[in-house]
Amino acid sequence: MTEPHIIICIKSCKRDQYNGYNDNCRTTWLQDLRGANYCFVLGNGATRLHPDELILNCGDDYNSLPHKTQELCKWVVTQDYDFMAAVDTDTFVIPDRFLSSGFDKYDYYGYFNGEIGKPKEVYWCLYAWASGGSGYFLSKRAAQIIAEVNIDSYSMCPELKIPCEDLAAGQVLGPYIERGELTAAHDSRFGRSWRGDYKVDVTAHAQTFSAGRPLPSDWMMNHYLANK
Repeated sequence: MTEPHIIICIKSCKRDQYNGYNDNCRTTWLQDLRGANYCFVLGNGATRLHPDELILNCGDDYNSLPHKTQELCKWVVTQDYDFMAAVDTDTFVIPDRFLSSGFDKYDYYGYFNGEIGKPKEVYWCLYAWASGGSGYFLSKRAAQIIAEVNIDSYSMCPELKIPCEDLAAGQVLGPYIERGELTAAHDSRFGRSWRGDYKVDVTAHAQTFSAGRPLPSDWMMNHYLANK
């Protein structure tokens, strides 16, 4: 059986690039990545400084993340990957566990914030979605669906009052899951924060950006060394 063709897409921006957040990933968990390709994903206004950086035709600010994810899905489909994973620059990944997590049995896989496939599960009006900070996987079919919609119709968070890319992915794919046309699964090992359970966790998320705090310079390295 042929192994699936996989790419891990790290959502970045010009700010992250110049603050060293891309380098934090390069010098830690990306050193151990085997069996998948990866790229850092930036938008208009950024400059490609390294071969592993991809510039897409979309905004590069936080509110443009739904469009960046959609443009990424379009690109991934043209590259003929079987699966893509989306993570953030403040996501620490344990590559061997990440790639052996069982994602390849599903179209949409990660840490969900509620029961999957119910149309009024979150905020009494939304489908549950997989956390972008924790990282989630999409099949080629799921990526194709996201690539073809008006993403603005799906992205607004009724609580935060801003567009959210992971929320948008969940709303686009939710009806397909509800109808049984796509498959999805929750994995609690995709950590929304670091629990220190190095024998179990697949990812950890610093959860700093939404709170307006910078990523501590040693956060990624400390987690990398602790997992050794």
